[in-house]
Amino acid sequence: MRPILERIDFAVNQVLEDLNTTSISPPSYTLQDFLVDFLTNPGGILKVGGTDDPADYPALTPRGDDFASPASPGSGRRVALVAHSAAGWISRVYLSGVNYGGRSFKGSKKVHSLVCLGSPHFVAENLVFKSLQYLEREEGSALPARDMTRGAYELCGAMPGDDDVDGDGMTPLFSAIALDSADKMVLENVSHAPVYPAFGPSAKLAEERLTKPWYGSPEILKKWFPWLKASTMD
Repeated sequence: MRPILERIDFAVNQVLEDLNTTSISPPSYTLQDFLVDFLTNPGGILKVGGTDDPADYPALTPRGDDFASPASPGSGRRVALVAHSAAGWISRVYLSGVNYGGRSFKGSKKVHSLVCLGSPHFVAENLVFKSLQYLEREEGSALPARDMTRGAYELCGAMPGDDDVDGDGMTPLFSAIALDSADKMVLENVSHAPVYPAFGPSAKLAEERLTKPWYGSPEILKKWFPWLKASTMD
């Protein structure tokens, strides 16, 4: 997750620097950079580096030209960070002071609010959530191809064969609201993402997307964005 964390930090720093998001530099992280990072990732698929525990990750610096972040701006200004899906728990790592692969981001000094949209927070027993388990320990705080929703729910901690799990099609509700210290808002009849491939395991989700808006749709945005605006004025 280090390349993602570095990109979040780069964006936050630059927005704070000039408060003009259109000036953020375009990505300069190539396919070759990705492949090298993937092959040398300590917690990658099949435990490429020999471990799936972030506590054992060696210090590393991701490839690419994105990660020379601007100088940290002066105190007194912070931004809101809106994160969708897995970016929610990755942003929790960013906000924390926990060392992750050789760097501690301490993003809470730059961010006043984190909004998680359909993000999983329940610590399930699988490789994907080892980083979240590591974060909570330090701070005190295989998918069926026939059905993407069922596979995703089980990945997030749902019991196999439980067809009564409520959720947005990718993240079960119990996982999305598992962060005890957070303010929570439950949105009814919302789809996890704006589009899905209309074939294979996501075909059912693609069909439901025709009748269900996602978190970024104008009518749904109106339900949660006022809370964010109110929090920035407090």
